[in-house]
Amino acid sequence: MWWLLLLLLPGVYAAAIDNGITTAEIVGDTVKFDSQFEIVGDRVETISVPLPAGVQKVSAEMDNVKRTCKIKNSTAYCGSTRADKHVFVISYDSSDVLAKLDGRSVFKFDSPLPFPAQDHTFILKLPVGSVIAREPGADESFFLTPKPDEVLSDGQRIIIVWKDNDADRIAVSAVIDSIKQFNWTQLGYMIALASILAISTTWYLVRKQPSKPDSRSESEGSDSGKVAKDKAIIPLLIDSEKKVVEILNNSSEKEMWQKQLLTRTGFSKAKLSR
Repeated sequence: MWWLLLLLLPGVYAAAIDNGITTAEIVGDTVKFDSQFEIVGDRVETISVPLPAGVQKVSAEMDNVKRTCKIKNSTAYCGSTRADKHVFVISYDSSDVLAKLDGRSVFKFDSPLPFPAQDHTFILKLPVGSVIAREPGADESFFLTPKPDEVLSDGQRIIIVWKDNDADRIAVSAVIDSIKQFNWTQLGYMIALASILAISTTWYLVRKQPSKPDSRSESEGSDSGKVAKDKAIIPLLIDSEKKVVEILNNSSEKEMWQKQLLTRTGFSKAKLSR
């Protein structure tokens, strides 16, 4: 008859998580947690979510309705479920899951799930410019535990994924190294300074070069000197000779045929020959 009594007892099956996903994004010295659970139950169950130490505030909702949670002893109490399927979401920030080790960041999260999960995925997003630490000859499991199912990238940061079946807790850790970021601002300043120095040097060298004399001025000076010399000689000549010299100086080639001079001066051939 004992089996008949068991049939008469109310169901004792606790609620379970059909599918769950928790994302932990490292931003500076803080980790932002976002969890979503699809909870299935056949009775009323209290929703109690274990939290990392130091968390004082959470944001929660169930079935798109905001829930008020009370935090006590590192546990958020967010009301209860009904005998139905629900989507429960909770978010909070924590800095206690991060520590420093020899200049590196260490992420460690070990916490029970609010209900046993048939399928649960935990996603860790590293800071931009960070990688999982490595050392020659060292066991890789020391830097990343347990072995992840996937290591991805969104083009800016590394994303590590763990997937569990029939899980009742999350336990992951990662040792993180920062990659030194190139300082583009400093490079811009250096390029600007180099450009200013180059322009200044070029200007100085141009100013220091001796100016070249104007060839045209030299030519004009030479012609002027020649004209002055001719003018100095002309007063020593007689009038007829002066006339011939002036005609020759004013000609383009500084020379003329005798026939041309005869025409220009009006002298006789005998006088012009003298």
